[in-house]
Amino acid sequence: MGSFGESVVKLLQFVGEDPSRSGLRETPARVTRAWQFWCGGYGKDPKDILKVFEDGAEKHNQTITVQDIPIYSHCEHHLAPIFGTCTISYAPNGKIIGLSKLSRLADIFARRLQVQERMTDQIADALFTHLEPKGVGVIIKARHLCMESRGCANRDTRR
Repeated sequence: MGSFGESVVKLLQFVGEDPSRSGLRETPARVTRAWQFWCGGYGKDPKDILKVFEDGAEKHNQTITVQDIPIYSHCEHHLAPIFGTCTISYAPNGKIIGLSKLSRLADIFARRLQVQERMTDQIADALFTHLEPKGVGVIIKARHLCMESRGCANRDTRR
């Protein structure tokens, strides 16, 4: 077991669990694999998925929008889940991309430790850099379990 798995064992002990209990014996390995998947966006570069097409796009000037792209991320402050949807729009400037690429682009940045504001900017910046559109819009609607699970969403913050 690597150092990450050893850290999971320590976490289990910290919360008062027995890592040798039958239901927890494989947990360090499962958690390691899960975090490798959840943070898989670090090993990906948007330019590798944003294949640009110029054929047929020369005269196209209507905004392209893909709505309700599922996103799953983790808060960099608490490592708690963030999940919701992303809507991405762009106004072509002689180039277009396959619509599935917008979902893949959102996933690249969601699968990193994040704050919603930065993720929104990263998606927009990648489109501006690799597609050079006339304009881009990105809206993320998400639930932040770092806030909800600790009761912050329902607290009066003026106190």
